[in-house]
Amino acid sequence: MKLRLDKASARYTTVGLELIIAILFGGWLGQKGDERFGTGPWLLMFGFVCGLYAGFRAIFRAGQHMRREWSEKDKGESP
Repeated sequence: MKLRLDKASARYTTVGLELIIAILFGGWLGQKGDERFGTGPWLLMFGFVCGLYAGFRAIFRAGQHMRREWSEKDKGESP
C-alpha cells in the first residue's frame, strides 16, 4: 500500500510542473514565430494561451483520474 501511495503522490505532484512547462513552451514557440514572421506580440500571446489551456487541461485530467481512483478505492473497501 505504501508503494501505491508514493506512486500516486508522485503522479499528482508533477501536475504543477506540467502547467509551468506547457505555458513556457507555448510562449517560447510563440516568440520564435514572432521573430520569424515579424507579427509582434500576437503569436507570443497565442502560444501563451495555448500553453495555459494545455496546462489546465492536464490539471483537470489529473483530477478526474484521482476522483476515479478514490471512487474505486471506496467501492473496494465497502462490505
